[in-house]
Amino acid sequence: MLPLRETEVGAWSRIITANIFIWATLVVVALSTAVYVPITFSGDIGSGVFGLVIIVVVAVPLASFIRLRITVDWRGLRIVSLLLHIPLKRIPLNKIRAVETMEIRPSEWGCWGYRIMPGRSALVLRAGPGMVVTNIDGKQFAITLDDPETPAALLNTLGSQPSDVTASLGGPR
Repeated sequence: MLPLRETEVGAWSRIITANIFIWATLVVVALSTAVYVPITFSGDIGSGVFGLVIIVVVAVPLASFIRLRITVDWRGLRIVSLLLHIPLKRIPLNKIRAVETMEIRPSEWGCWGYRIMPGRSALVLRAGPGMVVTNIDGKQFAITLDDPETPAALLNTLGSQPSDVTASLGGPR
């Protein structure tokens, strides 16, 4: 837990770069280009256009995971893609039962990437330290982070504050 006065709230935010998604995006674009550029120059425009659509459909979602903003505050946990500016994960503070830190092993969470499994999901960018959020319904979400102790402690502290304190500061009621 982080020491906060009765009327204080805290915020934590980090931008992370996921090298695994940089490489995955580059590999997809390179392979697709190697296959579809010769097809396009051979005169088969239809296949070339289809290939371009495939490249975009695969590369854009991969690239959206390259730079992520992770935020912890009175709203809970939020993960947003900086490329597309879309939320990838939101867990409201009032839906969080517990937060803990642990060593995340990709093999235990479905391998690398954004994984969805029965009862749990994860954003595993590497093996190492991470944070696991357990919702009030028992579902878990894990994310690998440097220094996961700080956001975990802040979520635990904010979650333990009386709801009238966070409500008066603009938080969930």
